[in-house]
Amino acid sequence: MGTYAKVRGWLECDAQQLAGIRRLITAHPAGYEAGWAFASREFNWTCFAFYGGDIRTGGLEWFDHQLRAMAALPATDDGDRVSGVFVVSVEDQAPVQWLVRDGSVQIVPADPRHGFLDT
Repeated sequence: MGTYAKVRGWLECDAQQLAGIRRLITAHPAGYEAGWAFASREFNWTCFAFYGGDIRTGGLEWFDHQLRAMAALPATDDGDRVSGVFVVSVEDQAPVQWLVRDGSVQIVPADPRHGFLDT
């Protein structure tokens, strides 16, 4: 049946960056893009893009490429970049966090306080 990864988290951005995120999602489909979700309408000044899904571990490369492209979107006029956090769990492996900040993605061990997500 294969090995799956549970991916869940979000990105924070502005409306222009959100439009770029949406373009990147549709430009590079891999069958897992249905895991992306957005507010039904924008309000106030911060926009969010949420992801939640169980994907084959081979799909993590697709997700990684998408996140890196999203992280690299230009900063806003006040210097804010796309930022966010995702917790990724693979069966029989320690969970990791994918931190999106400063134009890149950093993969680090997950905070132990997130362990309840995998019970």
